[in-house]
Amino acid sequence: MVQVKGNKGGGHGGDGAASLTIGQLARATGVPVSTIRFWERRGLLQPATKVASGRRYRPSATLQIALLLLGQDVGFTLREVQEFQGEGADAVETRRRLIQTKLADIDTQITRLEIARERLTHAVRCDHEDILACPTFQRALARYLETLPSQRPMLEGCLGNPTT
Repeated sequence: MVQVKGNKGGGHGGDGAASLTIGQLARATGVPVSTIRFWERRGLLQPATKVASGRRYRPSATLQIALLLLGQDVGFTLREVQEFQGEGADAVETRRRLIQTKLADIDTQITRLEIARERLTHAVRCDHEDILACPTFQRALARYLETLPSQRPMLEGCLGNPTT
């Protein structure tokens, strides 16, 4: 969990709670000021108040930033992170749906990466001097081509008939 260590500025947000300047928030989270401003422009992070001396954030903004960073680390788009942060009657269901969708995406990526590893491992260990001359590799290319139906008509015949 991201924690705020003291408030040297001693400022207060509009609700009387201790607040952080944008620089203090950046230091507390390790996120550049420019990124915090970008998230503000996108509506992902709101300062507690804007005063003449600049933006002021509640200490809980560190947790909002942690959520933004975690969301990006697991592959959520900024739009999905914004949906995830939502409030209201449907918020819990929205978060659950986003998580389930992302888990399915990750499972698909894992499957693709496992297949890629198998093919690359074969390419490294193959007895053929040139991997492009390997019938096993040519069959793998043909199978891959079949997963790209929009490309198949354009590429038909390019590989000959590697399945025979």
